Amino acid sequence: MAYLLHSISPQAKALTRHVLGRLLMQIAAFSVVYLALVLFFTGPVDRWIVQIGQTYAPWTYYQSPLDYFEQRGLINRSAYQTDALTEPDENDSLNNDVQIQPAPNGGVFVRDMTLVNTLRALRLPFAIALYLGILVLLFSLSLRRVLFYFDDLSLAVQRMLLEPTQEVLLPAELAITQATLEQVRSEKIAREEEARDAEKRKNELVAYLAHDIRTPLTSVIGYLDLLREEPEDDASRKKRKHYLDLAWEKSLRLNDLVNEFFEITRLNIDGNNLLIKPVNLELFVAQVLEELWPLAEEKHLRYETHVDQSLEIAVDPQQFARAFSNVVKNAIAYADEESAIEIMATLEHDAYAADMKGGGPDDDTDCNAAGNADGNLHFSPDNKMDASTPIEMVRLSVTNHGKEIAQENLERIFERFYREDQARQIARGGAGLGLSIASEIVQAHGGSIEAMSSDGKTTFILYVPHARSGK
Repeated sequence: MAYLLHSISPQAKALTRHVLGRLLMQIAAFSVVYLALVLFFTGPVDRWIVQIGQTYAPWTYYQSPLDYFEQRGLINRSAYQTDALTEPDENDSLNNDVQIQPAPNGGVFVRDMTLVNTLRALRLPFAIALYLGILVLLFSLSLRRVLFYFDDLSLAVQRMLLEPTQEVLLPAELAITQATLEQVRSEKIAREEEARDAEKRKNELVAYLAHDIRTPLTSVIGYLDLLREEPEDDASRKKRKHYLDLAWEKSLRLNDLVNEFFEITRLNIDGNNLLIKPVNLELFVAQVLEELWPLAEEKHLRYETHVDQSLEIAVDPQQFARAFSNVVKNAIAYADEESAIEIMATLEHDAYAADMKGGGPDDDTDCNAAGNADGNLHFSPDNKMDASTPIEMVRLSVTNHGKEIAQENLERIFERFYREDQARQIARGGAGLGLSIASEIVQAHGGSIEAMSSDGKTTFILYVPHARSGK
């Protein structure tokens, strides 16, 4: 029994134990009751058989026993003596089938017991056959019940597909399967809701993009049309240059929108095959801020950085630069003019990293880091970081001073295809996908990103793995 149940599923084991246990209990109960009934009805059945014998085989008078046996063709009168037959031997096989009693006038009464003895001999085979027949019936009923379980399961699956909001109900014997189907139903509902939300946000994004692309495109077409109608003389040369500058500016805006839209699409397709390396955070931050300085200078902003010179992070430099750049761009876009953009980095101990994707085999450093007991982040060729290993994480924050973001928008600001005008005003640049891209890149590194906004300040916090050379 244990061997048969070894290789089957828990639900099959539970159902098998239930069905077999129920069948064995029924067989045991039936056997006890059947044996009691056999013992109880043995006497009445025997009397019933005797009554049948008396009815169908009555006593018959013969002047001599020889007359009966000779009539049955059992003896030849000339070969036997009368006195030998009046008192036959008890061991004679004829005594079992014939009863002889003396009559008052010297004759005998004879009764044929063949029918009675035959019925008595059939009692045990009949009892065994009836017992086995009822056992077969019990087994058939148990098998039929098992088939009913398949019907219940089929109907439950159909209901789950047609009416996913309805709870899955199955017999108690299928509790494991019911729990599994209920989990599948819940996940199916969650996925459908996520798909609907994503489709809705995607449609809204397409509508926003169509509007935002059409706006600069309309301006470009309008300025070009004015250039066509403007006369070619010295007086209009200054005006023509003004129109060209505006058309050029709108063209750049249009190019930025298209590039940002395809950036998140490419990010999803490439799957973030990261090439993890130790990177000096101070130099990294300085390089990104220098690239974005023209944007900050337009609003007369200043940088305030607080990063330790020796602090290193384990990231893909190119991918993480995209994430950090998007966060800083967002901070610049929503900062008040002549305010400060604050960048601060600190080391967080006993943090837990999510699984990280490793790099390729062509570079001996293109692999992921794993934490160990000394707190260092070392690189190994397995390209996987154990999510249960406590490691050191770097907390990198970017803060701007300006209009706050509403709390309900903070909770969804990193979602793909999510866009809220109060939080992401397209007029300030971009299609509203920069933070979503940053979130995906940071999470691919085994880190996390969050935002908080209060008292006229908005802070984005990036958690990424800390790396030390271990030299």
